[in-house]
Amino acid sequence: MADLLQKAIQSMSLEEEEPLTLPDSPRFRIYEENERSLMGRLLNPDCQTMAKMIDFMPTAWRVFGRVRGIALSRDRFQFVFQREEDLETVLKDRPWSYNYWTMILERWTANPPADYLQTMKIWIRMRNIPANFFTVETMFKLAGEVGLAEKVEYDPKVSHTKDYVRALVLFDANNPAKAARKLSVEGGTVTITYEYEKLHKCCYHCLRLTHENVKCTLRKKSTVVRQKTVDPPRADLREPLIADQRSDPQRFPVLFPELSGEERNMAMLYISHADPTERMARIERVRQGIAEDKAASAANIQRITKELDKGKGPMLSYTALLEAQQGGSSRQALALLPPEGEKSDDDTGSIHSVSSAPLALSGFQLGPSTKGRVIGNNGSNKTSRKRPQAWKRRATGKELKLTSTPSPPGHTEPSVSSKRKSGAPLSSENKNMKLSDPSVASVLKPLQPQ
Repeated sequence: MADLLQKAIQSMSLEEEEPLTLPDSPRFRIYEENERSLMGRLLNPDCQTMAKMIDFMPTAWRVFGRVRGIALSRDRFQFVFQREEDLETVLKDRPWSYNYWTMILERWTANPPADYLQTMKIWIRMRNIPANFFTVETMFKLAGEVGLAEKVEYDPKVSHTKDYVRALVLFDANNPAKAARKLSVEGGTVTITYEYEKLHKCCYHCLRLTHENVKCTLRKKSTVVRQKTVDPPRADLREPLIADQRSDPQRFPVLFPELSGEERNMAMLYISHADPTERMARIERVRQGIAEDKAASAANIQRITKELDKGKGPMLSYTALLEAQQGGSSRQALALLPPEGEKSDDDTGSIHSVSSAPLALSGFQLGPSTKGRVIGNNGSNKTSRKRPQAWKRRATGKELKLTSTPSPPGHTEPSVSSKRKSGAPLSSENKNMKLSDPSVASVLKPLQPQ
């Protein structure tokens, strides 16, 4: 076993192996299918998931089922189309973005150039061009500050109605997307601003499209340099810890002068540590806490204004509504009651009853309630009508009929006062009472025996 291991070690070589060469055969290479494909690159793969992008983009392109995606690496991919017109449509609408970050798309080529998937064509808008420099050559020169200018949408022979000039440029994705450029004019300078169409996100520190602001390396370097300049001198680290430094005859700088005596002593005890790095970290924590307390106290300060009628508009007066409900609603309800001696046709109660809820013209009423929000005309507070039961009313009607005497023909007597309005149709209850009276002959024929 040891001999085999020794031979294996001796056969190993530190020299690089020769590259693998595949045969020129259709089984190893694809050309015809790749002619209808697009190659792409994700500019910010940290925020763009490859698998989700491949599943989503066919739907965004409206070619679902007619294209398939292939993930080649963490940021490189390929889409193979079935139709040439679909591929042309996608190329025409560039640049495309996924998750608000831009991606580069180019048509597949057998021999890609050195800057393949490094540049992309985008439209920019240039604003604030002075009138004395409003020429085609000036526009090409200004667009060339962003990238290689290929086209400018401006015709000096016709009217120009836009407050900007569009230009198509070949933009290098590794360069920052400039936001402005100063132009020297007579008497000073003019700032020419740039806007980029179909670009959603970029690093707001270095203006690049390849990372977020929190991951910008230039921002981190500037932060480190700023912290080094803010660090206190070494002499401050050797001052007394607990003693009141204001009474010190040497007049050392006082740490945390914003704190009171007791709080400052507690802070000095907290920052006392043998390690200088840990001590500086604790000092920074105390200072951050003091700054946060100041910000919180400043936020709670009450602010006043002398503009009393600013933003004043119509409002709903709840006081007037409550007064109308307490005093005027009862008078409105009494005014709506029917005359004495008249009743409603509904046996279950009427909304004109005094015992019902007070009426409110606004559609709702105010007051304490245990059933959620109050509403108008709440029927749950209605009381039952003081009316005799049905058997008493039927008995009273029978007695009136038995005691009545026949009147001579042609003589009409005033009708007995009833509980219902004059001219009202007889209810089914009175009809049943007449049919059940033994003194009245029934007009119904008896049923035939079965």
